[in-house]
Amino acid sequence: MAENIPNTDMEETSETYGGAFDEMFSAEALEIFSAEELEAYKAAFSESDSSKDMDMEYQSQLFNMFVSFLSNNINDVYIMVDRETEKVEFTTFNVERVLGVEPDAVFEYLRSDDMEKDPEEAAAYYAELRELPPGGIGECRNTERVNPQTGERKYYTESSICTLIQDKCKQIIYVADRTDERKTQESLTEALRMARAANNAKSSFLSSVSHDIRTPMNAIIGFLGLLQEEADNPEMVREYAQRIEAASQHLLGLINDVLDMNKIESGSSTLNISEMDLAENIEEINTIIRPQAKAKNQTFNIYVTHLKYEHLIGDKLRINQILINLLSNSVKYTPEEGTVQMRVEELPQVVDNYSRIRFTISDNGMGMSPEYLKVIFDPFTREETANIRNIQGTGLGMAITKSIVDLMKGTIRVESEQGKGSTFVVELELRIQEREDDKKFWTEYKVSRMIVADDDEEVCRNIVKAMSRTGVLTEYATDGETAVRMMRTAREADQPYDLILLDWMMPNLNGLETARLIRKNYPDKIPILLLTAYDWDEIEQEAMEIGINHFMPKPFFMSTFKEAIRRVMGGQNKSEDSHTDIVQGKHILVVDDIEVNRIILVKILSTLGALCDIAGDGQEAVEMFESSQPGAYDLILMDVQMPVMDGYTATRAIRGSSHPAAKTVPIIAMTANAFVDDVRDAIESGMNAHIAKPIQLDKLKATIQQVLERREDAG
Repeated sequence: MAENIPNTDMEETSETYGGAFDEMFSAEALEIFSAEELEAYKAAFSESDSSKDMDMEYQSQLFNMFVSFLSNNINDVYIMVDRETEKVEFTTFNVERVLGVEPDAVFEYLRSDDMEKDPEEAAAYYAELRELPPGGIGECRNTERVNPQTGERKYYTESSICTLIQDKCKQIIYVADRTDERKTQESLTEALRMARAANNAKSSFLSSVSHDIRTPMNAIIGFLGLLQEEADNPEMVREYAQRIEAASQHLLGLINDVLDMNKIESGSSTLNISEMDLAENIEEINTIIRPQAKAKNQTFNIYVTHLKYEHLIGDKLRINQILINLLSNSVKYTPEEGTVQMRVEELPQVVDNYSRIRFTISDNGMGMSPEYLKVIFDPFTREETANIRNIQGTGLGMAITKSIVDLMKGTIRVESEQGKGSTFVVELELRIQEREDDKKFWTEYKVSRMIVADDDEEVCRNIVKAMSRTGVLTEYATDGETAVRMMRTAREADQPYDLILLDWMMPNLNGLETARLIRKNYPDKIPILLLTAYDWDEIEQEAMEIGINHFMPKPFFMSTFKEAIRRVMGGQNKSEDSHTDIVQGKHILVVDDIEVNRIILVKILSTLGALCDIAGDGQEAVEMFESSQPGAYDLILMDVQMPVMDGYTATRAIRGSSHPAAKTVPIIAMTANAFVDDVRDAIESGMNAHIAKPIQLDKLKATIQQVLERREDAG
């Protein structure tokens, strides 16, 4: 190359090599060097005093730049060590970046790190390297080392070769960083493992769910056949109908779980945030779970530690779903005469305007193994033991529960021991409704002193704590006899109580007997409220005859208590059954495209005393409504998925029409679309409420009552 360089003066030569320098590397490649480094490389050309020296310097600089370029862009390190002195004579520039050690110390670092891990194996390896002949290649091995500078665990491939340079053996060591490749491989391996596990789990699930679907279906089909044979036996017909209903409810729950899980896995599940009353939530849960526990002779209790805020903002349906899932499981996996309980407590606030609520569900049931606790929230998993195998379930409940808790940005944890029971703890942060306390309430209703009688002292203490900020002096007794004595003493001291809360189920002297003694010995007509967690239908008549003024459900909530006081002490003691005939005489438009659905619904409503018109699609419903006289329809039950015009569009058309009742006629969605999103869509379209198919009579009556009462209150 040197002989091809023209013999020019220094300036021309410098320009020539400067041009070659600029052409050798692209602008992007040159960006890896600092301005000072580039000037130093260029200056080296101008300092040479001959074209030959310049050519050598040019070649040297190009080599250094090439090595530097590679070293800064790859994770492979080359190290040359004199085998006799073990001195490091050369390393690529990237040794410190890749290995985290100074170039001079790199060979000693590699060897000492190997010796520390496995002295015997390391000694054999380095002895083999010392014996390699020129041209010999050492063993290629995979190593794992910790970068001394960053502390990061790295993975390398290392090999070596012996070569002669000026008759001396040099060991060339090649170290390649394979950390990214290793992580990628591990990620792919884990993804493959998870995919296989999910596939196996789903296969197992399909097998299990097929069995679980067939079980209630077989019951339904079987009992339908028996119904035909026993059609003339009313008693057997009622029994078979009850069994068919139970099997149908189980099948419906199974279908809901599968669909809910599918929606959660697809990421399309959302929350329906609205105002909620925690007292109503707990009462609904109590109504659902208590009969399940009673059927197994279990003790079921709900304890509420003083809640400062009962009126919150959240997804009521989802919160109920979480708690019902957990409580149903506790009842299901707790044997006869076991104990299931739920505690509700308010934790110290972390964020202003938000209440932290902790729900603790515990039982003394079968419990779970440590192995199963690791996967309890995974979809399609169930613990397979002899005791559990015969209990129906899909393995989806806990996965759904965890997903909903995560969606609400809450936490859930579980502790369990086989044979001793389980405890689930759910914590949620819910926004507080802005409400002003009615500080004159207790003065207005003349309540300054009260007494609580309950054999569970924790219940008494919670009520006393709840009343502590109201200014009402609250005392308690743990049995009926003590309560009667306390009332006598207070009267004699001319400080009588203004009302008494009595538990129904107390030992020795129960609530009814205590109330009878009070009415006999206490001259003043003190209001008596019976506090109970049980269904009071069986004692309602006797209680009224004794003189009990009102029933209050457990657990104690301030809002429920204040409503009871308004009714009893404000002269608003309405009969609990005053709205049982809410449908009687109502004119209802039933909209559904499926004939069998219309027949069933019209039959139910007609039995309740309603007059029904029917429409087969949304367009027909709109036309019937617009042509009707003002006030002709008291209610519209609207299906959603229909041909010609769906329920949402029909509702918007009705709300937007010029009919005098367009804005006020109650419209209830009546649909198989049962997800939270569907409830929200129904409300947003202009409907007043939502009932999920299949229609359940109690829910139908309750929803109609709620909607019609709301209309009356607004009107």
